[in-house]
Amino acid sequence: MLAACTNVRPTQDTPATPAPSPRTTGPAPSHLVVGPTKATLPVALQRSVAVWDGTIAYVAGGLDAAGTTVGGVYSIDPASGKVASLGSLAQPVHDAAASMIGGMIYVFAGGAGSGTETVQTFDPSTGTSRVVGHMPVALSDLASARIGTTTYLVGGYDGVRPRREIYATTDGTSFSRVGELPVGLRYPAVTVAGGVIVIAGGQAASGPTRVVYTFDPVSGRTELLGELPVPLAHASAFTLGGVTYVAGGRDAADQALTVVSAIDPSTGRVKPRPSLARPVADAAVAAGSHATLLIGGWGTTTLRQVLLATLHPIAAT
Repeated sequence: MLAACTNVRPTQDTPATPAPSPRTTGPAPSHLVVGPTKATLPVALQRSVAVWDGTIAYVAGGLDAAGTTVGGVYSIDPASGKVASLGSLAQPVHDAAASMIGGMIYVFAGGAGSGTETVQTFDPSTGTSRVVGHMPVALSDLASARIGTTTYLVGGYDGVRPRREIYATTDGTSFSRVGELPVGLRYPAVTVAGGVIVIAGGQAASGPTRVVYTFDPVSGRTELLGELPVPLAHASAFTLGGVTYVAGGRDAADQALTVVSAIDPSTGRVKPRPSLARPVADAAVAAGSHATLLIGGWGTTTLRQVLLATLHPIAAT
């Protein structure tokens, strides 16, 4: 079992943008392409958090190549490849979760040696950061997803065991417990598809899992959707074109993976997709409507890469 918030390993964590409306005829034929962008991080980072605000992504915190918890915040323009240093978080953290609320980057929990309950903000326009609130429990290793104006925080680790709670917040400082997982999970891969939250893999008390769940915020119910080909945690999840993708991660031997799985959220059917060019675990995910950035991460070393995941239409024959 991985140690909580130790300065040796990565995380995933990332907020998702509102999913497109469910399709009645199924996703359009297309294939996923994951490749490098013009951007490169100025320092290698893993276990960071990321958000995407329009055409610009922001990445914050994490572990550097030396395994030190850092608080730097950077903007990334994937079109031009420009990466700019904007400042630092009030408290350096890794293994946190994040969301964009009211033009501010909110960073939830995480820690530097153990989990915290701290909520801090970073203002991209001024480069300033401050602590603005506290979560109901000190956590690390949690994930986030956003539907409309509500941010959901899923799972995590309290220093003793993986957690089952799913919290919701609209303002970043007040929280409601709106659901729970069948089992406690840390390092789950989380995204939004068709108005529900998809939760894939993660580290249970017994080890990595292959189970995929959905959480419906309207009913508050968590249901089994399907299974991944292999048990894994620390993966990246995102939804493009009505299909949820789970990329990379760590297996039961704690090795980084290249595997990519496509999940149909309406049926739970899981299909393999072409693998990543190199093993990647715990990349920060900045998810947009038509593309997703996988930022940094860990393979055999901490990474500086910024990958772009997009869909390319399959020509009719």
